[in-house]
Amino acid sequence: MWSRNDPTLFIITGAMAAGKSTVAKARVQRFPRSAHVGGDAFLRMIVNGGAVMGPVLKAEARAQLTRRLQ
Repeated sequence: MWSRNDPTLFIITGAMAAGKSTVAKARVQRFPRSAHVGGDAFLRMIVNGGAVMGPVLKAEARAQLTRRLQ
């Protein structure tokens, strides 16, 4: 049986402006120990070679997205 003290990872995805950050922030507030790391934090970590993610993905962007989701 799951308890609030079990390590848990929630990944919330969706279209831009769909309310992902709002849902994520509300979700983490329900736990005694929690963190919310937004996608923009990961983008700021990329120093060189980050591909642009958009409605049409080039081959490199698709490859990077695939690696992130593995």
